[in-house]
Amino acid sequence: MKLKTSIAILLSVVSFMANAISYDSLDSKVKNKQKALTEVQFDEYLLTLKGIGVNWRGKVLDVEKSWFDDSYTINIDMDGNGIPDTKFKGLQKKHALTLNKNQEYNFSGEIKSIDTMFGFVYYRIGSK
Repeated sequence: MKLKTSIAILLSVVSFMANAISYDSLDSKVKNKQKALTEVQFDEYLLTLKGIGVNWRGKVLDVEKSWFDDSYTINIDMDGNGIPDTKFKGLQKKHALTLNKNQEYNFSGEIKSIDTMFGFVYYRIGSK
């Protein structure tokens, strides 16, 4: 790979990481909005978050194979309560097999969707 190309890739990764929002910051904002907005307003607000970059670290709870293709999804606990807060989608089998339960895992990607159920918020993250 040429030096110019390597530098351009490095700069784009650094830029992405610098602009990525932290889990705690985003989760706090989302939960505050959830309390303040009507259900319809909140659903519209969640749509505005799609595509935002993240660079997060959490604990692997489990890895599942997709029903629709050959990719894998990691269920990740972000706040230490043993409940999945985030799903990171799109891993290949080779990578999925290297992951262990309770392993700390760093991942970067973009928000694909945010779902709520029984007051809990679940972030679906995919690679960019």
